[in-house]
Amino acid sequence: MKAKQWSLVVPFCMLPAFAQAEVEIYGRINAGFDSVKEIALKGQGQRINGVNDNTSRIGFRGKENLGNGLAAIWQVESRIEIDGSKERAWASRQSFIGLETAGYGVFKLGYLDNFGKESWMDDIDPIKVKAFENNFVRVTGERVKNAVSYYSPNWYGWELALTYGTSELDHKQMEDAGLKHPDNAQHTYDVGISYQYGPYLAAYEYTKFEGQNRHKKAALPVNAHNHRVQFGYDGDAAFWTVAYQQGEGVSTALYEDGDFKDALKMLGWDYKKGGPAKYREMSVASEYKLGKKMRLKAYVTKGWDLKTDQGTISDSGYLQYAAAVRYDLSKRTNLELAAGQWSFDTDHLDKANGVGFGIFHKF
Repeated sequence: MKAKQWSLVVPFCMLPAFAQAEVEIYGRINAGFDSVKEIALKGQGQRINGVNDNTSRIGFRGKENLGNGLAAIWQVESRIEIDGSKERAWASRQSFIGLETAGYGVFKLGYLDNFGKESWMDDIDPIKVKAFENNFVRVTGERVKNAVSYYSPNWYGWELALTYGTSELDHKQMEDAGLKHPDNAQHTYDVGISYQYGPYLAAYEYTKFEGQNRHKKAALPVNAHNHRVQFGYDGDAAFWTVAYQQGEGVSTALYEDGDFKDALKMLGWDYKKGGPAKYREMSVASEYKLGKKMRLKAYVTKGWDLKTDQGTISDSGYLQYAAAVRYDLSKRTNLELAAGQWSFDTDHLDKANGVGFGIFHKF
C-alpha cells in the first residue's frame, strides 16, 4: 500500500518543481557485507555475518532567489534501508525550510543537524562501513527535533552556529509517561564556533539536553551536557583531526548497549539508580590519499573510566580503533574495506571486532 502511494504522490508533487528547474534530487546508495563479533559479556560473544545498509539516503532540496540578497531554501532528506531491514519515516534525516541572507547568515526551521554533525567536526568518523562507526560522534547526538538554527556568515575565518530544539517529546511518549504540558519539555541547546586559517581548523561545541529522559519511567538523569573541542588539518593529500570531549549524563552507542550496562552493574554501578555518569573521551582520525584513486583511513578512540557522585567506576574505560582502504571506481562510486576492534578495561566483557566490505554510490 505504501509503495502505491509513493508511486502516485511523488511524481505529481515533483512535476511543477521540475518545470521550474529548482529541485535537486540527491542521495547515496550504500551497502556492504560485515562479519562482526558484537559487544558481549565474557564468553557470550557471537559472530554475526550479513549484508547491511550503510546509511543510504535520498533527498530533495531547492533554492529560490527572492531578490535583495535574500533566498528561500528547503530540504527534505530521508533514510532508506536497501537491505530491507527497516522501514524509515519520510524526512527522517535533516529536513527544513529557511532563509539565506547575503552577509547576515542562514536561518532554518525543522529537523536539524547539530553543529557537530553539520560541520567538518563530523569527519572524526572517516570510515563509512557502518559496523565501525566511531563511538565518539554519538555523544552529542546528530539531529534536533522542532528546531530553529542560525549559522553566521564567515567573518575572517570565524563562524558561529546556534541551534535550539523545544519540546521534543512526541504525543505517544507523553501519553506513555503520563505527562501533560508543560511537563513535556525536552529542550536541546547547541552552540558551535569554528575557525579556519588556510588548511588548519579549530572548533568548539557545547550541547545541553534539558529534560531528555523525562518521558522514561526509570530514574534516569533529567539534564545532560557535553563540551567538545577539535583541531584539524585539511590538505590536498592528507586530513587529520584530534578531538576531546567531556560531559555528564549523555548516552552513546556503547553506553546504551545492554551487555555494557550489565558489565557496569558488575562493577558496582546501576545506571537506573546511580545517577548520571561523567565521561571523558578522546579521538584521533586521519585520511591519506594514495594517488588519484586510493585512500587510507583510520581512527583511534579512548574512553576513560566513568565517574559518578559516588566516585570512579574502575575499569569502565574502553579503546576503539579501526582502519580502512577506499578505492574510487569513479567520482561517484567507490569501494571500502575496513577492520576494527573494541577492547575494554573490564574483564567482564569480551573484545568486539570485525571486518567489512562496502560499495558506495552518490547521485
